[in-house]
Amino acid sequence: MADEEVVVEETPVEEPVEAASPAEAEVAEETPSEKESKTLLSGDGGDGEGEGEATGAPEEYEFTPPDGLEIDPEKLEAFGEYAHSLGLSQDQFQKLIEYDIDRSANAQKSMAEAYGERISSWADATKVDKELGGEKLPENLGLAKKAMEKYASPELAKLIDSPSASNPDGLGLGNHPEVIRLFYRVGKAVSESELISGETKSEVGNRYERIYPTMFKPAE
Repeated sequence: MADEEVVVEETPVEEPVEAASPAEAEVAEETPSEKESKTLLSGDGGDGEGEGEATGAPEEYEFTPPDGLEIDPEKLEAFGEYAHSLGLSQDQFQKLIEYDIDRSANAQKSMAEAYGERISSWADATKVDKELGGEKLPENLGLAKKAMEKYASPELAKLIDSPSASNPDGLGLGNHPEVIRLFYRVGKAVSESELISGETKSEVGNRYERIYPTMFKPAE
């Protein structure tokens, strides 16, 4: 029997694949695939390529202020330019200005209420003041008012009066104890001066004779 030839098939040996380094793997993850593309709903633009951005902002904004309210045209124009850069729509522009108007009105109202409380606190301080307040308060206020009416200018009188729609310059200083004290002392000084000037010459002579008797002593 002839020897049979045995054929041994060689199994191909696969070459080991070199693993990617951590740095290369990180770069691969950050690099977008060539097949990736921006979509219309991705918010990148609207043309699928991300070129240009649809903002919805009009060419020019319009705003009609409420009756009785004036808005600086230059400030409105400047805000319109900024709103356009943000891509705000006409409706968003309108709502933002209306919000700012309400915010300003509420802020002014709060300031007015706080100042009104301050004016009231001045009045309370005057009522308990040692020089002005107490039982003689009405009398002292009357004296101070006479001096104010005589010497205060119309402009100062407006500041002394309380703030109101008819008197926007009012500061309510007429309640401040130091302001009242000033006019009270002026009124008191004027009243005393008028009493002295109202005396007759004989009365004045008699008064000084009592004060300086030696001056009126007959010569020997």
